[in-house]
Amino acid sequence: MQYCFIDLWTDTWNLSACTDYNTIVQEWTLNFWRDQSVSANQACPEHEASTLDLLVYSVYAEIFSAKVKAVLKKGGRQLRKNMRFLPIFMTWTEFFANANTRYTGIVDNVDAALQEDALDLTAQALFTSDEPKEAHIWAKEETFVAGLPMASLVMQRLNVRFEYIGLVEEGTHVAAHTEVGRIVAAPVALLKAERVILNYLCHLSGIANYTARFVQALEGTGVTLLDTRKTTPGLRYLEKYAVTVGGGTNHRKNLTEMLMLKDNHIDLYGSITQACEKLRTSYSPCPPIEVECRTIAHVDEALYAGVSRIMLDNMSDDLLREALPKIPESVEAEVSGGVSLENIRHFAEISHRRPNFISVGRLTNSAPRADFSISLS
Repeated sequence: MQYCFIDLWTDTWNLSACTDYNTIVQEWTLNFWRDQSVSANQACPEHEASTLDLLVYSVYAEIFSAKVKAVLKKGGRQLRKNMRFLPIFMTWTEFFANANTRYTGIVDNVDAALQEDALDLTAQALFTSDEPKEAHIWAKEETFVAGLPMASLVMQRLNVRFEYIGLVEEGTHVAAHTEVGRIVAAPVALLKAERVILNYLCHLSGIANYTARFVQALEGTGVTLLDTRKTTPGLRYLEKYAVTVGGGTNHRKNLTEMLMLKDNHIDLYGSITQACEKLRTSYSPCPPIEVECRTIAHVDEALYAGVSRIMLDNMSDDLLREALPKIPESVEAEVSGGVSLENIRHFAEISHRRPNFISVGRLTNSAPRADFSISLS
């Protein structure tokens, strides 16, 4: 059977001459990073509908429908009937489909991580043959799996021949002692890549696990868990992706995604009112404005200025009980500062007017690492 894989991230599709499923996944992964697929607006070659199968990497059926309408029309009724969905990296692709997150610093970060290790003199002395060996990636504890596509990227940046075999879907939750993936390559390449791959996988999966605990603590409150920009330099988009795997929601990923007046903006510019007026005259139409408030007077001024969201930052319990009821349902309320697993539900239920959001910096800057290992055979 011949496969046609459609990359909804880059709006591209390609036909593969290979019929082996695992090789197809590797081929798609390389195109995913190199962006070398065929342009989607080129004419689809004629193929027998009965021999054509689709690999689709997207969650959104409506997006899929729009992207491949022409291909389905070419294939006809038989193609639509026989179509299969094989979403290996579905969660990953969904997150990075946004133009603001695509590729941002990830490849450069991998290159820097590999350069830090320099030459593996031990492996080069011991293994002179390029005969392929297998590296088995194991989850040693019950955990979310976040970051499996990084294994393929690390190998690709080493510029070596390899095969990646995915054994679980990215973003899933697995039991302890589960083999989640396998890499076939020369021993020197596997040993060079081993620690870099594990560093990404353990870190990102740990963030997903930690986030899930906060989400569970909020269950039933109706409050949405947000992350922050308190991320590791160069890893922000990977870490924010891991938050979504654990069930959290991203606050702004960068400074362009939201107009937000923080304490230093307000102190330097003079007042919330003046700053809001300046923002509205600077941008037309003006995006929604969030204001960080430290006092009740700040809350009153932000409401008078007509902002869209008010962040109650590092307020005491008494101040929160006074501030939250002041904020009408038409204005979003966010609680931030000093939030932990032990007190997050307390903050969610501190007033009859519950916050819409609670943002937690610990999700990305304090998450324990998950336990994965790689064994070679």
